[in-house]
Amino acid sequence: MLKKILLILIVLVILGGGWYYYSHRSTNPLDGGTMGTDNPFGNAPGGNSGGSNSGSNSGPGTGSASSGSTSTGGTTANVARLFKISSDPVSGAVFITRNKSQYIRYVDRATGHIYDVNPLNLEKVSATNNTLPRIYDALWKSDGTSVIFRTLESGSDTADNTFITLIASKSTSTEPLYTVTSTSMRGNVADMKVGPGNSLAYVLSDTGSVVVSNIDGTKPTSIYSSPFTQWRLNWSDAAHVTLTTAASAFVDGYSYNINISTGGRTKLLGPLQGLTTLMSPDNLRVAYSYNDVNGMKSYIETISSKSSEELVPNTLVEKCAWDIKNKNVIYCGVPSTGVVAGEPDKWYQGITHYSDRIWKYDTTNQYAELLTDPKKSFNVDLDVMKPKISPDGKYIVFINRSDLSLWALSL
Repeated sequence: MLKKILLILIVLVILGGGWYYYSHRSTNPLDGGTMGTDNPFGNAPGGNSGGSNSGSNSGPGTGSASSGSTSTGGTTANVARLFKISSDPVSGAVFITRNKSQYIRYVDRATGHIYDVNPLNLEKVSATNNTLPRIYDALWKSDGTSVIFRTLESGSDTADNTFITLIASKSTSTEPLYTVTSTSMRGNVADMKVGPGNSLAYVLSDTGSVVVSNIDGTKPTSIYSSPFTQWRLNWSDAAHVTLTTAASAFVDGYSYNINISTGGRTKLLGPLQGLTTLMSPDNLRVAYSYNDVNGMKSYIETISSKSSEELVPNTLVEKCAWDIKNKNVIYCGVPSTGVVAGEPDKWYQGITHYSDRIWKYDTTNQYAELLTDPKKSFNVDLDVMKPKISPDGKYIVFINRSDLSLWALSL
């Protein structure tokens, strides 16, 4: 009899424990759920297969964040790891320090108004209310105190460029608007990029010259000239600019590294069809993607040794950003279904839109980690473009190409 009673008690304990576990377990996709297991390099040191999401909110919800609650009065809100900064179309963003806190400063595409958002609690503050409509691109100075607005002339592909300076108010108000001054810059410019030293590089559409100047366009110096005018620029360190021919799926592309002090040119890559590139901040590596007979491929090449490692899963490197603090790490939006044939042309033209997952690649230790799968966790499709890493390495901010909304991911 005693044995039967003990057996019954054991069964009841097991059933009770099972009921407690299943009735109390979290159904929240952000509560440490595994995001996937297709990790080509194996697990990250101290991590799990495919990466995981941390946090305590489910989403997406309504308002400016994809998930989580916000609060007022300066109280830190419980914001999810992946969240929306702006639902309205945005033309460019930068990380700034305001009131001793880190903010994300961005330009509203339709109005040119500038806003600051605290990523910790999603508190939104107006910085300017000067209306300058149809800003298709905004190129920021690193501290956010000035910006270049690029607009298209009506019925034309020619860009107007305006240099905007934000001047802090002397008002005693806690959140005063900035005063704005504007200066017209040279027109008939193709690609234009701000470098890490706040120098400006741009391509003249009429002459083919590549020019480096102060960020406001003063003191221009030509560093390279050719009959070809459709160069795409990116900076690595403050001393080098990379020129890559405008990419097209079935046209051979080439890439060159230019020393802005000497004008010396070093060939990096080519001929490769559909070539796009992104130099590392130390000018030692180049990420690139191109088309071959099997579709889109992406690689990291170490320039000194000319050795390459494939990024798997493949992506368009225009969806990538190098980490500022750990220069061996690159973060990328990666299409969950792969890159279709005919890219990047169709993506540029808005014919294709992707549902990206965000991956972290460590190019030294050769592992890849899946950080978040927005479609799986939130049922939202994010087509990553213009990704940017915060100076402290804590956030990546990017624009969703599908609707030009602004998003951030806590790293």
